[in-house]
Amino acid sequence: MRASAETLRVCIVGELTGGVGVYGKNLIRGLDKSGVDLTVITPMPEHAPAGRVVPVARWRGRGRWIPQSLAFSQALRHVRKDVDLVHFTDARYAFFTSRREGPLVGTMNDYFYAITDWLSSTGSRAVYKDWAARHVYYNLMRMGEARTFQRFDRIICISSAVTDQLAARYRLPRDCLPIVHYGIDYGPANAEPMPLQGQVVLLAGSNFQRKGLGVLLRAAPHVLATVPDARFVIVGSSPDAALMRRLCRELGVEHCVQFVGQVDYQTLYRYYRSAAVY
Repeated sequence: MRASAETLRVCIVGELTGGVGVYGKNLIRGLDKSGVDLTVITPMPEHAPAGRVVPVARWRGRGRWIPQSLAFSQALRHVRKDVDLVHFTDARYAFFTSRREGPLVGTMNDYFYAITDWLSSTGSRAVYKDWAARHVYYNLMRMGEARTFQRFDRIICISSAVTDQLAARYRLPRDCLPIVHYGIDYGPANAEPMPLQGQVVLLAGSNFQRKGLGVLLRAAPHVLATVPDARFVIVGSSPDAALMRRLCRELGVEHCVQFVGQVDYQTLYRYYRSAAVY
C-alpha cells in the first residue's frame, strides 16, 4: 500500500558496480532523500544504499545482457503492481520487459552498439583483437536495442552525442530522448596520494580494450622517449587483462606498467591524487 496519495513509488533496475553503478547508487540516494518510495532490483544487493532491495542472480561475461535482462524481467513482474514508474539505469536491460503495466524510463550511457553496421566494422576492428566475433555480437545487440528502446516512454541520454546517435540510428523522437548529464559526487580533496614513483598516467575502468588501454599502451614508448620516468597505472579488472599484459611485453613497456586490479572508491581517490594525467 502507498504511504500517501502524494508518495511516488519508483523501481530502480540495474547493476550497482562500475561507472553505471556509481550513477545508479547516486540516483537511489537522491530519490531516497527526496522522499520517493523506492524498490531496487539488482544483482548486487550489498551495494544498494537505500530502498527495498529485490536481489536477482548475477550473470557475468560479455554475453550476460540476455540472461541478466531475463532475471530483471522476472523479478519486475512481482513488484510492478506496487510501483508507479520503472527506471532502468541501463536501458538495454529492458529486453524482456513490457511497458503495458506502467511508465518505463531508461538511461543510455553510451552508443557503441548503435554505430555498428553489418557492412562496416567501425567501432570493433580498430579496437578489439577479437573484432570479428564482437562485430557479429554488436550487430545482434544493435538489433535488440532497436526493438527494446521502442517500449520506453523516455530514454535519458547522458550527452547530446548519445541523443544524436539514438535518434538517427533507431529513429526515436528527440522529445523522448532528454539529455541529463551525470551528476558529480566529488571524492575527498584531502585524500592521501598513493606512494607512486615517476609521472603517473592513470587509467581506471573495466573492459580494457573498449576503454582504449591498447591505444594507451601503444603510445607508451613514444611517451617514454620524452618523459623517461612516466609510469602507467591501470586500475580495474577486465577479461582482457591477459591480452593487455601480453601487449606490454610485445611493446617492451612491462617495466613501467602496473596493473592494480579492482579497488574501492576511497583507494581510487588516492590514485587520482597521485596522477599527473588521467
